[in-house]
Amino acid sequence: MSQIYEAIEYLPEHLITEEIAQAAIEEGNIKILNTLPHRFLNGEIVMSLINRNSENYRYADFNLKNLPLELRSKEVCEFAIKKSDSNILHTPKEHISEDMLTAMVKSAAHNFKYLHLFLSLQG
Repeated sequence: MSQIYEAIEYLPEHLITEEIAQAAIEEGNIKILNTLPHRFLNGEIVMSLINRNSENYRYADFNLKNLPLELRSKEVCEFAIKKSDSNILHTPKEHISEDMLTAMVKSAAHNFKYLHLFLSLQG
């Protein structure tokens, strides 16, 4: 599924044409948001890739910091934070909501049950 993405992942930016970019977008691999030159991206393309990958996306596949600020809409940021709390660091302040922060705290609280493992290492 990611043949085009893999082919252009290390291709110099000046060699990526409109046709290559369009083929990569049509392929649908969300990782393309990390590597495709920003001149080929817009809000519609970003949301299309997110929607196509919302179920099979893994946190390491897409990092919000790789998107230009103008493409980090509230909807894009909410999606990114649901997939990885660390994306909060790259969310514009005006998009950070109480719901996002509450979800992050709940996620962190879920892991408190493992603290005893660290205490047992101090032997």
